[in-house]
Amino acid sequence: MKLLILPLLAIMCMAATSTSAQVLNPVKWDFSAQKVSTHEYIIKAKAKIDSGWYIYYSCDDESKGPIVTTFEIEAPKGFVIVEKMKAQTKAKSLKDNFFEMDVQIFEKEVVYEMKVKRSPAARTAVVSGGVEFMTCTKAKCLAPEFIEFSLPLN
Repeated sequence: MKLLILPLLAIMCMAATSTSAQVLNPVKWDFSAQKVSTHEYIIKAKAKIDSGWYIYYSCDDESKGPIVTTFEIEAPKGFVIVEKMKAQTKAKSLKDNFFEMDVQIFEKEVVYEMKVKRSPAARTAVVSGGVEFMTCTKAKCLAPEFIEFSLPLN
């Protein structure tokens, strides 16, 4: 009997460990660059958000509230940022119970865009940067994340 209990206990412990070790990744980001004229490009950041999860767009008081979605972009030499990164998707307003304030969120999907322009002398370059965001459900929040990206502009 003892010989049966030990293997069974070991299997139960392994199952519990593998279940608790799952990493939650409810937001998947996709970054792209599209040439729209001879010298201008649109940089896109698209987030697909799992059902029941959301990311923050804005809040009443950022010093006391959640981490809102922000971008850090490095324009390469010979390029200038024409339009800063901004959401193309309409945010939803709600009363956040965790932070006890009104917030704006994105659910399911959001697209951000920015425009950069290169000087005629600049040939090819790479735009790099990252996005910081915080993901929550109505029951829990995950730690803020920073996702880096790098896009060639030809």
